[in-house]
Formats: sequence, C-alpha cells, structure tokens
Amino acid sequence: MQLRHLEVFHAVMLTGTITAAAKLLNISQPAATRLLLRAEDQLGYKLFDRVKGRLIPTREGQVLHAESERIVSGLENLRKLSRNLGAATSGHLRIAAAPALCIDLVPLAISRFRQKHADVSFEVKPGSIPISSALCSITRWISESASTCSRIPGWNCSWSPAPNSTAFFRSPWRIESPPV
Repeated sequence: MQLRHLEVFHAVMLTGTITAAAKLLNISQPAATRLLLRAEDQLGYKLFDRVKGRLIPTREGQVLHAESERIVSGLENLRKLSRNLGAATSGHLRIAAAPALCIDLVPLAISRFRQKHADVSFEVKPGSIPISSALCSITRWISESASTCSRIPGWNCSWSPAPNSTAFFRSPWRIESPPV
C-alpha cells in the first residue's frame, strides 16, 4: 500500500464517502476512486463493501484503520515539523522548577509563550536539587562560558573565584542563565 493510497483510505474512513474524501484531499472523485481500487488490488482484499452508494468498512478495513490513524497522524506531524524548521517556530522545552512555581507561575509563563509559539511542546519537572549541587552547576557553567567567550576576538570576559566562594563573571554583554 502506497502512502497516497493510505491517505485516501483514511480520508474515506473519516468522511464515509469517496466524494467527501476527495474534497478533503483536494483531488477529484474519480482520482480518489482509482486510488482506493488500486490499494484494494495491491492488498488482495476489499477495504470497503459498497452498499447502496455508501462505503462500509470491512473487518480488514477496520483493523487497518487503527494503524492508519497512527501513520497519518505521524505524517501530519512530519509535515508540520518540516514547515516550521525554516521558521524556527517549533520545538520542545524542558523546564525544571520548584514545585511552588509549577502551580501558578510556570503555567502562566507557558500560556503566554504559547500565544506566540503554538507549536512548541513543554515538559515540566517539578522538583528540587541541593543548593550545593546547583551552585556547582552554575559555577561550572560560568567557568565554561568565560573560557569560551575569552577566545572570541573583541570579547573582554573574565572569571575569577573570589573569597567566601562567590564567583564573579564580567562581560560587556548580557549572559543568559545557565542551562538546567
């Protein structure tokens, strides 16, 4: 079964008629009929019984429909992704936050973000980490950032541990927060 056959089959399952399926797919009714007949010929069995001008799915058609749902959904996701790649409008963000922030602040921020970026998915993990671990991660990130940007011509960045375990990072540009 070819992909186009699958699309026609799925559209007929959704709409109940070849005419409506053809409209949904922006093809002519005779083209949709030919594609469906070719699919049945290739498979060697009927996907629909023709009863009084209506198409009734056979047992095989019903079984095939469950899998076609998954494939057509994946295909639509692939189409959406390919459209959005050039525009950089889709993606997946992982957010780790304190449980208290996950009740009000994080959902509000996600809601506002989605108004402009509807195709971005989110994964929120409430939790906490020991302060010492967080400080080590931040210190390591600052150290790596200073090391990287000090090699860029025109950047005047430095990093130095100070007394009392405080770290200072000096740069003429705004540096983003460390990744969590």
